[in-house]
Amino acid sequence: MLEHNLREFYSFDDVLLEPAYADFLPYEADVSTYLTKSIKLNI
Repeated sequence: MLEHNLREFYSFDDVLLEPAYADFLPYEADVSTYLTKSIKLNI
C-alpha cells in the first residue's frame, strides 16, 4: 500500500548543471517553483 504513494525526489547534490549555449535570454527563463499547491516561489 505504501508503494503507491512513493515519488522520486532529488536533492542539490543529485543534480549536475553544466553550462552550455541557450537560445533564450536570461530574463525569459522561468525558475519559479511551487512550495505547496497554492504557494509559488519566484527565484
